[in-house]
Amino acid sequence: MLGCGELVAAHPGAVVLTVFAGIPGDAYVVPEWDAACGFSSPRQAVTVRRREEREALQLLDAEPCWLSCPESQYRRKVTLDDVALKISRAMRRHRAELVAIPLGLVQGDHALASEAMLRLAAGRHCEWILYDDSLPALKRENAEARLARFQAEPLELPRDDYRAYLKRRAAESYESLQRGFLSAGRELRSCLALPERYWRLG
Repeated sequence: MLGCGELVAAHPGAVVLTVFAGIPGDAYVVPEWDAACGFSSPRQAVTVRRREEREALQLLDAEPCWLSCPESQYRRKVTLDDVALKISRAMRRHRAELVAIPLGLVQGDHALASEAMLRLAAGRHCEWILYDDSLPALKRENAEARLARFQAEPLELPRDDYRAYLKRRAAESYESLQRGFLSAGRELRSCLALPERYWRLG
């Protein structure tokens, strides 16, 4: 949502697919990031994040679709094939006609989700868009270097102050994320200040 909230707001009724939303068992220790966000267990973390996401998407007139893949901090292994299969099923269920894909600039789950969706793009007849999913102060790949792999043309989304306002309001729903950012000496608003960037996948 941080990288494409205005695009979501521009398409009422959009479905936002969260690939890594599986609820972990209680056997996992609390990862450092979850503790920084104020959680006492991984199960609590995912449950609260789902609630926050639902609240955010309601403001954008969108609905969530959570897949069962666990985040990297909770899992031992997940394959690209498994992720692609779950995404493919969700796309069929929702009859997707326009699909926005994270460019995959952030290592880990972002990159894995991006690769899985790009694998599906070759065989589906709908409009595909890449969006800049980079986050300030996180290690990430250069956008131009990654774009060199694809036939993609820049796509301008007309600037709309109301959609930007809705995105800011939606971001306020992520209270736990704001705590995590503050613990790392950053603010969530630094993400919101960046212009959204898109490319149409050829």
